[in-house]
Formats: sequence, C-alpha cells, structure tokens
Amino acid sequence: MPFKKGKLNPKYKDGRAKEKLCPDCKKKYIDYRNNRCQSCENKRRFKGKTWEEIMGKTKSQILRKLISKVMKGKPKTRKHRKKISEKTKGRVSPFKGKKHTKEAKSKLSLSHGGTGIPHEFSEYGTEFDNALKEQVRFRDNYTCQLCGCSQLENGRQ
Repeated sequence: MPFKKGKLNPKYKDGRAKEKLCPDCKKKYIDYRNNRCQSCENKRRFKGKTWEEIMGKTKSQILRKLISKVMKGKPKTRKHRKKISEKTKGRVSPFKGKKHTKEAKSKLSLSHGGTGIPHEFSEYGTEFDNALKEQVRFRDNYTCQLCGCSQLENGRQ
C-alpha cells in the first residue's frame, strides 16, 4: 500500500485513517476516505471499461514494457534466446523479389498526387541506370568532375 503522510497515515496518533471491513468482499482494509477496499473500489469505478479505455494502451503493450524492465541486464538462456528468435521471425512478404510494372508505378504516382509519369521529379530519365553510371565513371577515369579527386580519395562513387 502507498505511504500516506500526516493524518492519513494509519499510525498517526489521531489520524482519520481507520481499519474497516469492506462491505463487498468482507476483508479488512485501511480507510483513506474510501468506503471499500482498493480492489473493490477499482472494480466499481472501472466496471464495463476495457483495459485500453482505462490505461490508454493494450494490456500486451504494458506487459511487454514491464517484462523488458524486469529482464533488463539479466542473461538469457539458450532456450530463451531461441524462443525469442522464433517469435520475432515474421512471415516473408509475398512481394519479395518482385517489381512493380509500369502500369502499377503510374497508378501509384497518381494515387500520391503525381501526374502518373514514373521518375517525373528526377533530373535524369529512366535510362540513366547503374550500368550507364558505371560507363560514365569509366570514361572519366573514376575522377570527380567538380573537385578532381579520385574515387578512392573521395571515399564514394
């Protein structure tokens, strides 16, 4: 139970906090201005409300946070690490390894407020791909045309 200061403390000489019987569950409790014990008071106050309405988060979110605080800094067994690994593995996306078609790209562009032309905001056209970039680098002997540094000195392509 939380510590109460002053006259609400049950050990205070002339305190208002008295030990009483709860009318609902018939258990002894210390009265801090309530007419019921804490558990019965919570049941009465939150009757019909979901956990999310009371706490603002789902029960699993709160429990996950609590468990992570409790387990912080404690070593995990091999069995526990394997269990965590299996739980965190997600399903493979059905789109993995595939690409959008030109029609799909156009529709996506339109749905996001564009004109439907792929790469419409790019300086270069769609033919400026990695192969063409590599040809340009080879032609320029892998040196920057702005500062004259080589690709190795510059640290990037």
